[in-house]
Amino acid sequence: MDRISELPELILQHILSFLPFKQVFQCAILAKIWKHVWSTFPILRFDHTYFNSLSKIAKGRDVWLKRGDLYNKSASRVDRWLSFALVSNVEELNLDFERFASICYCLPQSALLSKSLSLLSLHRCKFDTSSTGGLINMSSLRKVCLVEVHMDDNQFLQKLVVGCPALEDMNLKWCYGLKGIELSCHHGLKAIGIEENRDLERVELEAPNLRSVHIVQTSCEINLVHCKNLKKLKLQACVTDDWLNDHLSELPLIETLELTCCSLLKRIEISSDQLKSLALLACWNLVEVKLDAPNYVDSIIILVLRDDPWNVKKIEFLSKLISSKLLSLSLQSAENAIIPKRLRKTVSSPAYNVKHLHLILSSPLSFTRYAIGELVDSLLWISPLLDILTIEAGSSYKPADYMTKYLSRFLFNVLSYEKPVHKEENSSCCKLLPFPCWRHCLKTVEIDNRRGSADKEILSNYFFENAKTLENFQFLVGGVS
Repeated sequence: MDRISELPELILQHILSFLPFKQVFQCAILAKIWKHVWSTFPILRFDHTYFNSLSKIAKGRDVWLKRGDLYNKSASRVDRWLSFALVSNVEELNLDFERFASICYCLPQSALLSKSLSLLSLHRCKFDTSSTGGLINMSSLRKVCLVEVHMDDNQFLQKLVVGCPALEDMNLKWCYGLKGIELSCHHGLKAIGIEENRDLERVELEAPNLRSVHIVQTSCEINLVHCKNLKKLKLQACVTDDWLNDHLSELPLIETLELTCCSLLKRIEISSDQLKSLALLACWNLVEVKLDAPNYVDSIIILVLRDDPWNVKKIEFLSKLISSKLLSLSLQSAENAIIPKRLRKTVSSPAYNVKHLHLILSSPLSFTRYAIGELVDSLLWISPLLDILTIEAGSSYKPADYMTKYLSRFLFNVLSYEKPVHKEENSSCCKLLPFPCWRHCLKTVEIDNRRGSADKEILSNYFFENAKTLENFQFLVGGVS
């Protein structure tokens, strides 16, 4: 008895979604119920091998066209397929043409008049707006993603947002022919991404409900001061101190600020009641940050530091910046995280408030008894009363994957303390601290190590020899003792 066919249609479609497209198509001949399931299956994925079977394909709502050099052989076939998708009231349209195609596919005007499209994603295309005077009317479109798209009309994007009143999310990457982006008076747009568009010279946005802006442009004039409700700003651009200070003063609702490779920044002031996350990544010329953010205490700060030797200025820079409880530092290797003993004996610890210190190392860890001692000493000197110390190794910081799993990981999960009755006399390790350091009050250590148990003895000996009040040491491998 065929009990699978008796399942609800939504479950049968869910089963089909796990099969290769060819097998999904073949399921239509199994039984009448499967033919119906196929005819309403919402995801149709095509490459050049299925174009000859277009007449056999039932209508669907999510169509993904992917082909390599097929355009050079039969552009009209692509047009017929696209016409079929649009007539079928496609809701999500993804056209992905391989980069080696000698000529970009020209998207017909009919696609820009679709009432059903909610998502339009184009890779290596160009627009044809000449036949109807550039008319765009897509009333349901909510998200558009354009990659390697040629645009020779600087007003095209403005026409796009005007013709798409429901548009909320726009992404432009590696596009060319576009000299300027000037968007104004669009009340629905909430997020925009602009990345490495080679001919782009200026960006000016005036969108009252815009919440998120991500811009990666090496040489480009940028004006965002009219985006008063902006909450998330990510920049990799040649912006100056004055530009940043002026913009932040006009954008009072910023909660997340990420600055990457902003080489012109030297001295900046950040004053915000709303700031919750700050990332300064490879801004190598930055020497001073004045931070006034009263609500920043429960937030996160992420720093990618230059791999030069530690000195007093570098420590002072860190101390002026840190007021949050979560600090993430990204460096090349464990050696770059070790602070010389002479500095630790003469300079105050920079991050008293930090409770979770997250160290990201590009190079894999290779611990010796000396190296682990020096590394942990340095990290616990930076933040003397940590609750959690995490060491990730074998990868570099990636904003989208901040807390993902790296190749090797140490999680000092529980570092609990007990205030000592008295401070030992002549305790050089904490003479510059307002309170005893971890050596005199650490009670419990729990370590979760993805590298296996090879480091257990080194770490155990290190903590029992150095933590005078240690009562409990637990070593886990992947959460198991």
